[in-house]
Amino acid sequence: SQAIELTQLDPEASAAEKANYLRDKHGRFIEGIDGGTIGDLLNHFKELIHGDNELAFQTWIQIFPSVWQTTSTNPELVAKLTQELTVFLARDYHMKQVRGNPNVIQAFVEGIQNCGFPPKLSVDLLKFLAKTFNVWHPVIALLERGGVSPNTEQETYLALSEVYNLLSESDLYFAILKKKLYNDETSAALTFEQHGQWAKAQETFQNCLFKSQSGAKNAPHQEICLWEDHWIKCAKNLGQWEVLNEYAKSGNQYELLMETSWRLSDWSTMKEAVAKVGTESTASKIAQGYITIHDNKIAEFEPIFSVGIQSALKSFCALPEVPSLAHVPILQQFQKIVELKDSTMILKDTKTTTAEFKSILALWRDRVPNNWDDIVFWSDILNWRQQNVFSVMSNSVQLPIEGQMSNSNMVQSGHTETAWCINKFCHVARKHDLVDLCLSQQAKIYTLPNIEMNDAFTKFREQIKCYSNSPSTLRQGLEIIQSTHTDFFSAQQKSEFMRLKGEFLWKLGQGEEANQCYSTSIQTSDTWYHSWLSWGKMCDHQFGETKDLQWAEHAISCYLQAARGTEKSRSYLARALYLLDNDDENERLMRAFEKGLEGLPLWIWVVHIPFLIRSFKRAEGAFIRTLHKVSTYFPQGVYFPLRTFYKTISPDASMLVLRKPATINEDDMEVVQPANAAAASNAASSASANTAVSSPAPGLSPPNPSASPAKEAIQGAASASNVNPNALPGTNPTGVAPNAPSSTGAQNAAAAMTAAPPMLPAIPKIRQPANFYVEDLLKNVQTKSQSLLFDLENLANEIVTNLAPTSEEILHTHLQWCITQVYSLNSSIHSLPDNIKNRLKDIAQFNVIPVENKNYLATKQKYGREMETDFGGEVPLESIIPLLKKWILRLEEVIDKLPKKIPLKDLSPFLAEFQPSSVEIPGQYFNDNEPSADLHVRLDRIISPVHVFNGKRIIQMRGTNGKIYHFMIETDYSNTGSFVNGSQERAQRLFRGINKWISNHRETRRRNIYFHIPNTISLSPTTRLVQIPDVEHFSLDTPYKKYCLQLGQKDTYSPQDYYRAKVAQKDTLEGRLNAYHHISVSIPDEMFKKYTESLFPSPNHFFAFRKQSASQLAVHSLLSYILGVKNALPENLSFFKSTGSLLQNNFFPLVNEDGKIDCDEPTPFRLSRNMSSFLGNLMVDGTLSASMTSTSLCLIHHKEVLRNQLSLYLRDELVASRFSEPEVTSDKKTEIEWRKKVISCVEPNVDRMMEKLNSTISSSSDKSGSSASSRISKLLENAQQARVYVQNNASWQPWI
Repeated sequence: SQAIELTQLDPEASAAEKANYLRDKHGRFIEGIDGGTIGDLLNHFKELIHGDNELAFQTWIQIFPSVWQTTSTNPELVAKLTQELTVFLARDYHMKQVRGNPNVIQAFVEGIQNCGFPPKLSVDLLKFLAKTFNVWHPVIALLERGGVSPNTEQETYLALSEVYNLLSESDLYFAILKKKLYNDETSAALTFEQHGQWAKAQETFQNCLFKSQSGAKNAPHQEICLWEDHWIKCAKNLGQWEVLNEYAKSGNQYELLMETSWRLSDWSTMKEAVAKVGTESTASKIAQGYITIHDNKIAEFEPIFSVGIQSALKSFCALPEVPSLAHVPILQQFQKIVELKDSTMILKDTKTTTAEFKSILALWRDRVPNNWDDIVFWSDILNWRQQNVFSVMSNSVQLPIEGQMSNSNMVQSGHTETAWCINKFCHVARKHDLVDLCLSQQAKIYTLPNIEMNDAFTKFREQIKCYSNSPSTLRQGLEIIQSTHTDFFSAQQKSEFMRLKGEFLWKLGQGEEANQCYSTSIQTSDTWYHSWLSWGKMCDHQFGETKDLQWAEHAISCYLQAARGTEKSRSYLARALYLLDNDDENERLMRAFEKGLEGLPLWIWVVHIPFLIRSFKRAEGAFIRTLHKVSTYFPQGVYFPLRTFYKTISPDASMLVLRKPATINEDDMEVVQPANAAAASNAASSASANTAVSSPAPGLSPPNPSASPAKEAIQGAASASNVNPNALPGTNPTGVAPNAPSSTGAQNAAAAMTAAPPMLPAIPKIRQPANFYVEDLLKNVQTKSQSLLFDLENLANEIVTNLAPTSEEILHTHLQWCITQVYSLNSSIHSLPDNIKNRLKDIAQFNVIPVENKNYLATKQKYGREMETDFGGEVPLESIIPLLKKWILRLEEVIDKLPKKIPLKDLSPFLAEFQPSSVEIPGQYFNDNEPSADLHVRLDRIISPVHVFNGKRIIQMRGTNGKIYHFMIETDYSNTGSFVNGSQERAQRLFRGINKWISNHRETRRRNIYFHIPNTISLSPTTRLVQIPDVEHFSLDTPYKKYCLQLGQKDTYSPQDYYRAKVAQKDTLEGRLNAYHHISVSIPDEMFKKYTESLFPSPNHFFAFRKQSASQLAVHSLLSYILGVKNALPENLSFFKSTGSLLQNNFFPLVNEDGKIDCDEPTPFRLSRNMSSFLGNLMVDGTLSASMTSTSLCLIHHKEVLRNQLSLYLRDELVASRFSEPEVTSDKKTEIEWRKKVISCVEPNVDRMMEKLNSTISSSSDKSGSSASSRISKLLENAQQARVYVQNNASWQPWI
């Protein structure tokens, strides 16, 4: 029919008329291009390319590999083209594009990298191109492949190590040197240097040089140069600048001379060195700035400043676009230049007013390097300030001018800031384990004519701490303490002085004298929480030795007092909670704990809310009262875990309409006083005691209401060691002077009364069922936050009800679980275990799907009869796998047709319009910091669409800060209670503590190591939210499934079937290896690498992802090995594209029926062939190994606190999963026996974990050169051996 133009159509034109027009128009287009050629398209394509640089770049790197492939059969042509390509890449005219991005060199090098058989280019050319044209990572990829250059293998690795060194990738740099180039002794020295053990590294390098000079050791010139270079680096970090200066003069090393001369105030040599080096580089410009400021030529500094900034910017732009460690040295140069600029402002005496001067000094105290930065950079910043700025201020002689700082103030400020810089540098040096450097630098403080008392005490404390870690220096440190006068110290300084003395005495075995010192320390300042902590640790140790509950009482009280202080002190709260399980029938420890609870900040308990909720089952009044108070202040932190617990014990109960609690006689009730009443009472009983420490500390006799807490603590602990507290030096028998009230205590007491909640409900003395306490608590919270709880309940209910997976997805999940369990069975098992039988029975009866599911009836009607036939009866083991695979494939066909993005309004119209005013983004109460509702991000709205990944919904919550938060909705309808037990949340609480240690440890922090811990919020016994970094993520088996899809193979379980069948025929190591090698032929080992590489736009992004994944895998693998975590199946390991984070489902150890950690896997952790290929050998030997070693050293450094955390974690895990609490009606004897049984299972498990941790680090190096990373290297080697991981079952899939 005749086509009708759309513009001529009436608005009411039919759809058929519009379709006819579009069809005819497309037909005319097809007729018009008939007879066209590729050339016609290329002409238009050329025009597009010339108009878009990015399009030209992407087109070239895709076309060049295909064109080069056509030359592979003609070696002569390949050689000729390679020669021409080498000449072309070395042309000078490319320098015009040196700052371009993209540029011609980047296009050619990336195109060469994508070739299957790339042209062989010289390594010198590749190094030049990498440094000059910002093609670092394409060049790295070429050099790592090997055989891509005409140079030897050693030359290739040398070039690769140089490129890594320029990028500050020290772990990869050391990996090449140790594994590929040098001998064992050099490798040992490099390992010491790699992990910051500078003294050992220097000693080893020096021994190598001596052997070489004496002729005892023959080494190539290249290795000798390496020894010298790294000896110089060690000397810099050890602060041996005089030695380096002499060495530089003797060898005419002007760059080194330029770096050392200004530190030694040898300015004539400095000027000579700068003249020799030139002023082209940024470092030379900084040195020129030093000279200019020293010569007081302030006016000449501005052009140097401008050129230096431009030079640093050019260097910064030549680095990869993805932020990395390569940018850190340039950023440090920027800080040095800015410091020089500030120095000129300070030294302009005639223009510096008092306000400007003080603001710069305050800024300088804040703008110091990070604690994990190299000590050389700390030296650059602080030494410059001391020697060339503050020294000028200290020696200034000028008449005061109106509006400016007077001469005396200027001089005194110079002395003060110099002392501060010295103490700060000494503190950082000690933290870097550079004890000799710390002690040598402290001598500089004596050159000052006068210093403030705070600076003098800081110097004393740093000096004493240098002697505290080595048993050989304890006596020397104690002598220094005993010879120090404390007359001019403040109360807290005297308290710290006595604490340090007590620690030295305790380590020297003088327990009674140490106890005296701790008593005096607490009496001097009962708010110095470090003393409480040290005293508690001593009492705890005594309890472990004697098993006397008096010491446990004292330890608990001291730990609770210390918890009011620093974060380190709060970490010992876990130990106090664990000690309660040693209580007797008189509940002595619980009474001591209740005393210590008074005045303890409530926010400390927020991270322990799951622990407090479990106290409902044991009707522990102290914890129930604490939870009442916490819920009053932090209802959103309590509501969701409380909802889950309540729905578990009362599934049909409503959270908003509670039934009236059972009637209790008034005589059986005890009134819970509000928090302010206790605070006010404590503040009144001791005017000198701060409210934060107002509860009595340990004591063997009932506390005297008129005595101070410190007095009771001193009497209690002193009597435990037969020491008369009144005989202690400086002890006042009546406690702290009553006429010296603490203003801080008064202020805190007033604040507590002002912000106090109303009178809390009465708690019955008679033990009641758990639901009674929950309902009572909910009723209390509803009276204060009814509208808030209404919004929270609607949010939770909508997510649980309307965002649940479909019935097909639920069935598919359970069937996958069943087939995984079947593949996990040993070949010796010939019948289905009961857990699989029960699950199959539930599937056949549709018990795994909630009745309220939207398509429950339709799905049951569609599949119910067939499933009953297949799984309803007894099914033999050999027949179950085909049935499971049949149903999995059938359901996958249905699921694949479901949309991957669903509009939110189609699932839940309520959530699509949900805009609460006070609901917070979930997951903000997991950090061990004081929560602040005013600073928390609130929920703006839930945005559409809802993403679907492997049957799980992912919702996106937009916060009031504009950020999008992603939450994955996980469900469990298996009736196993895995969500209810809270194992995942409990393990995450343990890992958060470990993460804090990692973030503060020098070696782990400088490597940017962290353990990805998702916030998990339980909404009900069957549903929880898991916060994830981004929507885009993939599991370890995703590339395999896509690979099977490309081959047209729907059955992804065939390798497991083959492996299981072969193992059943011949269950020997040889039989397993044969089956594994047969499967590996058809599954490429670079499958995972190629898939992940295709996800990223450039080699820079892919390298950053690999490196971050390696550091994540390091912590993950180490914790898997130590804790005995299994379940590292490919489908359980997820990688997030945007962050490189790694997430394993159910990452926690499993406990068997005997209470032992079930960790019988032959591999220490998962590092199978595809993961090894993805990381590469250098990344495994470099980043992965070094990150694991650093993390292990960090955990060993905190092993005391780690043991406490593990004990509490395993205790709660055993109670939740294996040894349920006794009934509330049980007698005390039954409870005590139950506690002993739990402890008897906890201690062996913790011992085993600590043994594994200690086994990862060698205690010392032997003559063969074994070092701190030798054990880790053996673990990595063991994890990558096919002979080891083929011993796993088929579900582990070792071929992936």
